[in-house]
Amino acid sequence: MRNLISELKRRNVFRVALLYVVGSWVILQVADVAVGLMGLPDWTLRFILLILLLGLPVAIAVSWIYELTPEGLKRDREVAPDPARNAETGRKINIVVAGLLVVAIGLFAADRFTPENREASPEAAATPARQDAEPRPEATVATFQPPPRSIAVLPFENMSGAEENAYFSDGLAESLLNLLAR
Repeated sequence: MRNLISELKRRNVFRVALLYVVGSWVILQVADVAVGLMGLPDWTLRFILLILLLGLPVAIAVSWIYELTPEGLKRDREVAPDPARNAETGRKINIVVAGLLVVAIGLFAADRFTPENREASPEAAATPARQDAEPRPEATVATFQPPPRSIAVLPFENMSGAEENAYFSDGLAESLLNLLAR
């Protein structure tokens, strides 16, 4: 078992697997954005993930069979064992993995921490303008144009007949409006 692990390390199989996994994650993040922008069907991302999962064993097998040399890929048995060259190849793979991790972290940060472009909230649109402000002559009066997808919440009617339950229908309409505004 110890010989197998040392041979996997010597042939950079672990590094190639890590490189493949990180690269696949970056590809999936970019594909997620691209699929949404291009209006492709939902199954496209699942197809890309399937292709990437099927490619992992292939990448591991290639890293086991072939050695990356300055002359290019050569079969492992055609290359004399050279610890210095193996270390250099490992360093190059580490640099590529580190670069992909930086890109992956950047994509993650951009996805999680940038504000989304949202139109004005209903509360901001409903805020009355100041009465004492003088209109500028170059300013034009804009009419409210609802976004392409909008929803209106009309007040609910108190059908119970009891006036003391009217607050319930008003509160329900207000709660529904607040939930939809989010």
